Amino acid sequence: MPLLISWDQPFPNLSDPDILIINLNSLTEDVLNRIDKEKYDDAREKIFDKFVNRGILIFITSRLVFETRVPRSTYSNYFLSPIEFEVCEVEDGNVLRYEKKHFPTYLSKVKKFDHYLYDPRISSHSNM
Repeated sequence: MPLLISWDQPFPNLSDPDILIINLNSLTEDVLNRIDKEKYDDAREKIFDKFVNRGILIFITSRLVFETRVPRSTYSNYFLSPIEFEVCEVEDGNVLRYEKKHFPTYLSKVKKFDHYLYDPRISSHSNM
């Protein structure tokens, strides 16, 4: 049974569930500015452990946002992910150059989008 946790609530033991679904869209600049960084760092470490131990992680992506309360902060909505996503923003909302063979039906079903991901790799922040 899914358990929905707000960023402001205490986190459960992230090692327990078989699948973690992390909604980065809800991790806004406002939340990043007020979230307890110790709790955030602990969650990041547990998510990384789940990743290296072959746990199932699903990230719902969004535009990249950073904490703004602290100048040059490294805390972003993507900081929790053990995979580093390169985010490319799409200004027109649905115009994207692509070869049709790569996305035969996907783009015909998506109404609008504001970003896409490319070049995923192990995060350079994953030095745990």
